[in-house]
Amino acid sequence: SLAVPLIARGRTIGVLSFLRFGAALPYDESDAELAGQVAARAALALDNARLFAELRRAERQLEAVLANLAEAVTVQRPDGELVYANQVAAEMLGWASPDEVLATPLHRILDRFVVLDERGEPFDFTDLPGRRALAGEDAPEPVIQQTITKATGAERWTPVDLAAEVGGKRRRPASIARLRPRTHNCNAVSVFGR
Repeated sequence: SLAVPLIARGRTIGVLSFLRFGAALPYDESDAELAGQVAARAALALDNARLFAELRRAERQLEAVLANLAEAVTVQRPDGELVYANQVAAEMLGWASPDEVLATPLHRILDRFVVLDERGEPFDFTDLPGRRALAGEDAPEPVIQQTITKATGAERWTPVDLAAEVGGKRRRPASIARLRPRTHNCNAVSVFGR
């Protein structure tokens, strides 16, 4: 018999055993070398499968948390494309479901609103703290948005500040901005990612 450890990222995760029955020749050095290569590939595959399962489990947990928040959460790339919205965010944007929001181009979503800064001037979305953080600015100051729904005239004032940065100073793949609508009884959180 021949037993070879399954080692992944410096940890032994199992043993791969090879057995010969009957009057077969004993394993030689070339068999042991081949078994070591097979074991290394098997260990890598098993470890990758474990990591993928952990990632999927974490994604499901995060999705459940975000979907059930009483806060609006959106995830945007730096170019503004929405890649995630929870139900509260969808409703704040005037859509029935997150899927409808994600299927709608951002310019069409924004066409429903007049968005102004605190001086009443058109709001420049590059001024959002999350976008400024992604552009490399340290500790961007909060901003205030005035949002008017074109169809109803409903008005909302929303302070937006940077809640967190992800990735450190050199590489900022995401930043989390907090929106606190004054006409809602909930907070809204946006995540801007690369």
